[in-house]
Amino acid sequence: MTRTTLRMTKSTESKINYFEAKLENNPALIKNIPSSNNGLINMLLNDYLTLIINAWNKSPRKRYETIYQEFLSTHDTKLNNLMNVGRKSRDFSHGMDRPLQAR
Repeated sequence: MTRTTLRMTKSTESKINYFEAKLENNPALIKNIPSSNNGLINMLLNDYLTLIINAWNKSPRKRYETIYQEFLSTHDTKLNNLMNVGRKSRDFSHGMDRPLQAR
């Protein structure tokens, strides 16, 4: 294994901290939680790179920015579909009406 030092931006560090806190509060969100911070970051990076590489294998000339935007729009579409299934559009009794708190 190669040792590499990774410098994160404040935004990335904040997102990692948020992710870790989310897992601490609900460990059932991931089947096999890595035992260390490095393991968690490696898992996330590996998963993300796998998604990008698979997209490039399907469309080798597609730009990274296009792939990223497609992932975001797919996520937004799925989230909207989940929120609208079987409930009125203004029924936010499940708590999603509250904005996320910044840390």
